Amino acid sequence: MNRRRVAVLGAGPAGLSAARYLSDHEHIDVTVFEQSENVGGLHQSFEVQGQEGREFDVGTILFNEKHGLLAAFPHLAEQMIAVRYAPRAINPQYSIDRYPFSIGRFVKDNGVFRTGIAVADLLFSKLRYRSRQSVPDYCKYYMGGTVYKRSGLQNYIKRLHNVDDIELDVEFAIRRLPQIRNNSLRNLIVSKLPGRQLPIKPVSGLRLVRSVEGFGSMYETIREVLEAKGVSILNGQKLESLVRVDDTFELTSNEKKYQFDDVISTIPIPDAMALIGEVPSSAVETRNLVSLFYVGNIAKPGNTFFNFTYDASWKRITVFSRFYETGSDAREDDYFTVEITVDDDVQEDDISVIADDFEKHIERTGLTLKKPELVGHYLTVDAYPVYRNSQSETVAHEKAVLKEFGIELLGRQGNFEYEISNIVAKQALFLTEKMLAENE
Repeated sequence: MNRRRVAVLGAGPAGLSAARYLSDHEHIDVTVFEQSENVGGLHQSFEVQGQEGREFDVGTILFNEKHGLLAAFPHLAEQMIAVRYAPRAINPQYSIDRYPFSIGRFVKDNGVFRTGIAVADLLFSKLRYRSRQSVPDYCKYYMGGTVYKRSGLQNYIKRLHNVDDIELDVEFAIRRLPQIRNNSLRNLIVSKLPGRQLPIKPVSGLRLVRSVEGFGSMYETIREVLEAKGVSILNGQKLESLVRVDDTFELTSNEKKYQFDDVISTIPIPDAMALIGEVPSSAVETRNLVSLFYVGNIAKPGNTFFNFTYDASWKRITVFSRFYETGSDAREDDYFTVEITVDDDVQEDDISVIADDFEKHIERTGLTLKKPELVGHYLTVDAYPVYRNSQSETVAHEKAVLKEFGIELLGRQGNFEYEISNIVAKQALFLTEKMLAENE
């Protein structure tokens, strides 16, 4: 069989999983191109000066035994730690509730009368929003408009991308917010009735997290596995152009030219369009992620906290000390990451403003015993694609242009998927199998 040369653009979970599956075939040579000096995409950890032995991730990153990355790299499971995931929501009344919300807490905060209105509103919403054509309609259909607003979920959805819920594609809610459907108000109410047991899927429960050494150690193992199988991983790459030469591709990166038979792209669609000389549409947006690294004392039970309140821009806190410093390993203080979605690049002065906003807000919630100490931060550029309902046709057109050019698209950024790393890593297997079948 003739040898084939495959380029993989991007070294996140999707790209590395694709490289892994392709490397099983001796006739395929794989080269992975990554712009940054690290691999792993959003799976990044950082050690901060003065906090030796503690690794701060950019946010909440959880695994289960069937995670797509573990399917591609089964040995990683040996490095991971089993934890009890205990997410909590800080609601608009500054109460700590089960994530995303509970009937008991809602009644306590809103009273019996307003809860009755919420139940009546749910019945009305089942009729009015049964078409579920928008994100608000989808959420109100399962929760009712009263609960959707007063639980604070509407506020949290906006914080995900700094976009009002009405502007988001409903497919985003269907794929990325399944807990709304699984833990709908109707299901929660009926499950409380005598003799009724509905299969409500708990958000909390047993999960796997990366080792105490951080994602750097985990992805170094992945790199070693891939390189041992003949995969080349090139970091610090500035992709400049991709052109067709007969039935092959000529990729220019860091002023060096490479020849390939196939190209898999996991990079943002606008970047891929520019790479082939097409003008990308401004409608295809991404958002950056600011991760603030803190030490302090968390006063409430739980290890992940979601901001459902009406104010402040932060969206989620992950308390890593409650994953990695339990029992005899516990220290006097906690260490945690705060996530904030931002539209543009931020400067050092912006970081202090963002941190001040969080610290003032968290004082009002009573989540910490005293003001936490900011010890570091990190900016992830193009962390999330924005799924606007007005851009679906534009995205479909640009994906068609890239596919017509011959590029295989994969991942949340590369294929503009609504999926998490678990799913896109699994999709890498399906894509590589399709490519192999087409080239037989």
